[in-house]
Amino acid sequence: MLALHGDHPLTLAEIRAYVLDLIAQDWFRRSWPQPMRFQFRDGRGDRHARCKSSDGLLFQLYFPRATRTEYFVLHEVAHACTWNTARTDHDRAFMKALLVLVRKCMGRSAAELLRKEWRAAGLAA
Repeated sequence: MLALHGDHPLTLAEIRAYVLDLIAQDWFRRSWPQPMRFQFRDGRGDRHARCKSSDGLLFQLYFPRATRTEYFVLHEVAHACTWNTARTDHDRAFMKALLVLVRKCMGRSAAELLRKEWRAAGLAA
């Protein structure tokens, strides 16, 4: 996955703008029509990005500095997209959503790289 992470860390303001632009796109709203609102947190004191929600409508996305890349942003948005449909944290529904987000936002080659990494790890989407 390191190849997908990129070298340029995003600021929280850039992450916020990226996600708000993403969820406003027609293809995104057709794919995940449920209403979603986001709050963005710096994730200070944690090593991992996180997506939390108490109601499945308002999502708090936490991004420690090391996780402020496009891939990690899409990963956490995929959690929000599958909040009510995924059976486990990284199940098939989640993987499918993440693959769609990566393909649409980062391109086909990034999606293929992700698929190859999943296959090498014995995962399938």
